[in-house]
Amino acid sequence: MAKIPELIPNAQELWPIRSVGVHPAIQPLTGLRWTVERRGFESNAALAEHLAAVSEGWFWRDRFAGRHPFLVACESFAQPPSAVRTWRRFWGQVDSPHEFKPSSVVELDVSHDRDSVRWAAVSKIERSLYFAAIRYMQRVTSAFLVLGPDNRTLHQTEWATLLRSAFNVHNGVDWTALALQSPKLDILWARVSGGFDDPAFDLTLVGGSSTIEPLLSSTLGLSRE
Repeated sequence: MAKIPELIPNAQELWPIRSVGVHPAIQPLTGLRWTVERRGFESNAALAEHLAAVSEGWFWRDRFAGRHPFLVACESFAQPPSAVRTWRRFWGQVDSPHEFKPSSVVELDVSHDRDSVRWAAVSKIERSLYFAAIRYMQRVTSAFLVLGPDNRTLHQTEWATLLRSAFNVHNGVDWTALALQSPKLDILWARVSGGFDDPAFDLTLVGGSSTIEPLLSSTLGLSRE
């Protein structure tokens, strides 16, 4: 069911990262976008399942084998610290039976206020959890996928830098900061966009043009033309 995605040569001009286009320090970005029309799907869950089905093969292609997907997520807002919250950290705060709780690689307090706590987490996503990750990003604004560096693992200090940069805004992601960090860390990232009343949902994979375009042209047969 794999679907050829749309190539976005100037991804810095797209929502939600259009603001990075005026930032001189950000390198050119290229994106791949999968779009699924809402029409014909009875629920958001069914739509998310189809979006996962048409895109998952691209995240596990041989060329991307050295770039394993990670789910990066954060609490929507900071809260007063407590022993219980410190013990539960990020996934321990999620009580809904509909949520999934993958194993975390990193869990970190990203609050900039010493009188509050805001937990963020990085979780390695196996292929069997890909649909659940898409469904989670469909409902949560403070979440995105990262395709890690080619054939190496990010150190905890690098993940910490990424988390603190990405989640320095309330209830969302600072895409400008993420765009600045991505070439330094050699990562690609992806997010789901589309509200409950929007006519379509998108999954967009974004990376530095110098990183992603050679992969697309040599392996996927995509080009700017």
